[in-house]
Amino acid sequence: MTAPPQGDQLRCNLVRIIVAAAACTLLACSSAAPNLAGTWKGERTTLTITQEKNAYRIVAASPRGILSGNYTSEFRDGRLILSGTIAPMCGDMKYDQSSGKLQFCGEEFVRSTS
Repeated sequence: MTAPPQGDQLRCNLVRIIVAAAACTLLACSSAAPNLAGTWKGERTTLTITQEKNAYRIVAASPRGILSGNYTSEFRDGRLILSGTIAPMCGDMKYDQSSGKLQFCGEEFVRSTS
């Protein structure tokens, strides 16, 4: 068995390096699901969020509003695509990592410390 010519080996190594770099870039760019578990308070609504990896269960209590209900979602591209009570009207919840706030159906939520 003969060794491949040096040019072919060099090209093979270059392809391996490019593939490895691309894989590293994809892993670095894919955002992990943030820890959103806990209680979040808005002006009219309180959200209770439980989380398992990137899957969320959200219970919304809104005595004077329309958001009350149960929702489920997964985190994708900085937001939660919801299914549940009023998901056809307000189908996504955005998380602003810099402010640590959630935006849902025109209401802003902050994590409750109590």
